[in-house]
Amino acid sequence: MSFFISDAAAAAGAPSQGSPYSLIIMLAVFGLIFYFMILRPQQKRAKDHKKLMDSIGKGDEVLTTGGLVGRVIKVADTGYI
Repeated sequence: MSFFISDAAAAAGAPSQGSPYSLIIMLAVFGLIFYFMILRPQQKRAKDHKKLMDSIGKGDEVLTTGGLVGRVIKVADTGYI
């Protein structure tokens, strides 16, 4: 039974290889997809978060990630109180 498989493989011949540039183009396309679907939105969220943190001032009401609601009483260079 195995001799049929070897005959079929020999008849098929070596697989043809594509252009060497096709691999480079495919990697570039995947790189662009990765950039626009993952990196770009993450950079935008980080920029929006920094803008929000810079706009916090004394008397602003904030909601923490843990669900605590508080009011900013002092803004320092190292953090918020």
